[in-house]
Amino acid sequence: MNFEQVKTATINSIQLFLDEQNFDLMVGELSDDDYKILCGGYGDLEWPWAIGSIGNDDHSVSFCFKITGGHIPEGIAMGLYDVESETLSIHMIESFVRDKPAHPLKGRMIYFTLVAAALFIRAFDGKLLNFVDPLNSDLEKLYISYGFSRSYSSRGMTIQTISIDGLLESIADFSESD
Repeated sequence: MNFEQVKTATINSIQLFLDEQNFDLMVGELSDDDYKILCGGYGDLEWPWAIGSIGNDDHSVSFCFKITGGHIPEGIAMGLYDVESETLSIHMIESFVRDKPAHPLKGRMIYFTLVAAALFIRAFDGKLLNFVDPLNSDLEKLYISYGFSRSYSSRGMTIQTISIDGLLESIADFSESD
């Protein structure tokens, strides 16, 4: 499969997972309408920068979660896949449902991102997942709780890494705790 086919297959697999678990969510790549919403100041992260620099790259990967039938992003993860190093690097991850306790995405954004990343990486026989530039020590600790390394600097970025085997184990551990 080529890059676009892998992205489509990953999104279809995540949607099947969401449907089988009866989550009232749909997933897709960022749409033009999503770009407009994000560039209009939606969310806390620098989405205009991400869309311009990451979103325009040929190896950009995005997962946008919405309530089924909805039009407003509820959570987004965006990154780049490096074919040479066989690494998916998630540069942006944000949930927009912090104040909605009964929302199906509440407390699950990282988990869904990990599942999507694992499917994507495995389709390429990849090796690593990176979370790039965690915003603060609380997020760094949260990522460590999922099995990621402590943060380290590389090429001007702060990175936390997990191998595909560690990622699959983390996903299994998380799903067993639910």
